[in-house]
Amino acid sequence: NVEDTTEEETAAKPKQNAQLEGFFARLPNCGNRDLIDAAAVDFCYMNNKNARNKLVKVLLKVQRQRLDLLPYYARLIATLNTYFPDIGETVIAALTYEFKGLQRRKSQDLLESRMKNIRFLSELAKFQVTPAHTIFYAFKVALDDFSSHNIDIVCNLLECCGRFFLKSAETSARMNGMLETVMRKKAVQHLDSRYSLMVENAYYQANPPDKPAIHIKERTPMEMYIRKLIHEDLCKKYLDKVLRQLRKLHWEDAKIHQFLVKIFQKIWKIKFGNIHLMAILASGLNRYHSEFGVQIVDGVIEEIRMGLEQNIFKHNQRRIAVVKYLGELYNYRMIDSPLVFDTLYSIVTFGHEYGRPARERYCVIDTPNDFFRIRLCCTLLDTCGMCFDRGTSKKKLDDFLVFFQMYVMSKTKPPMDVDFMISDTFEMLRPQLHIIPTYEQANEAVDQILLEEDEEDFEREFNKMMTDSIESRKFEKKAAMLDVPIPMNLRGSQ
Repeated sequence: NVEDTTEEETAAKPKQNAQLEGFFARLPNCGNRDLIDAAAVDFCYMNNKNARNKLVKVLLKVQRQRLDLLPYYARLIATLNTYFPDIGETVIAALTYEFKGLQRRKSQDLLESRMKNIRFLSELAKFQVTPAHTIFYAFKVALDDFSSHNIDIVCNLLECCGRFFLKSAETSARMNGMLETVMRKKAVQHLDSRYSLMVENAYYQANPPDKPAIHIKERTPMEMYIRKLIHEDLCKKYLDKVLRQLRKLHWEDAKIHQFLVKIFQKIWKIKFGNIHLMAILASGLNRYHSEFGVQIVDGVIEEIRMGLEQNIFKHNQRRIAVVKYLGELYNYRMIDSPLVFDTLYSIVTFGHEYGRPARERYCVIDTPNDFFRIRLCCTLLDTCGMCFDRGTSKKKLDDFLVFFQMYVMSKTKPPMDVDFMISDTFEMLRPQLHIIPTYEQANEAVDQILLEEDEEDFEREFNKMMTDSIESRKFEKKAAMLDVPIPMNLRGSQ
């Protein structure tokens, strides 16, 4: 019987080793709580002293670059430590020994190893696996020589477990003392800007100031009601209802009027899919309050102009929303086509010398590798360009598309998404549009258009001048003149 049992154990050992190897290979992929908790349960079915020793070795050999795994490994150790205390004790002993060894090798650049070691200890401390005295010992050692790598150690301790110790009743007083020591050391020592900023960030992460992170603006009940109508209730189904409610407001009140203007001008705070609904509301209200419509259009044009002047990257989504809004205002007859074309030309020419983009001239606010103005033009054309399909508007759009092609070619090769955006816009507006192949040909085409415009302007001004001249002389009174015939042959001449 003893021999049979020994043979069974010998046969089962390779199978168990294979299961362990598969388990250890799975560990680096356990990047959330559910996976690591499932791994803890799986390990319990393979538990023996040899497996626990192997697990400790695998956990301690985590790559220095995989700091993201440390919180989950700490959770695994804490879960198993409840039933197998030797796992936690062995890991803590090994990490403490490693910490002391790294402190003795001060001259060596082992920053990644130090960070992995101290973060592992800190994460385990939050599960109360690492004793508090071990963490405070690490604090004391690092603060005694508060320079170079020890500053990194202190900052990592504060970021990982500083707030935990500060909010725990047993360690709060001692942690407060440590924080005061850290800030005192920072004030006394002349740290460079990088270390000084690191210490401040770590301190405020552990002990943030007692003030709300977000300042809540105080609003009147009427302002809150208007915001509810615009931001929550506005949709296609309730559009007429919202319009009726807005018309019922006390428009003679200057504060309400100004708040409505502001909320209609800040279109980037509205859902992008509701921008056309805002244009419908603006058009409906403009019928009864014309000055309201003028203020909205002025604000939109000013916002577009300001975006061109500043060219701030974080405002790009805002600028797209404003340009989309302008196109929708045209669709619902709040503005005329000349304003749309003036805006299009402003987008592609603003800031360029002589009001014309060129490859050989560099523009600071519209660099050759900045393609955002192309996105603005495409957004505006996609919104209202299909309306310019007859009359003088059709001719103006055709001329602008030639100018736009020259503008695109004056830049470097656009990325694929911008290229597709341009192609989609051309396909929608002018499916049969002739694409100009080179920058030089585009320049010549623009010159020809400008020459024709100059001739048309001259002819128009000349005809206007002649008409004005004739009209001004039509009702002139002629001066009285003596009309007497003069004899050709006088008798006295003989």
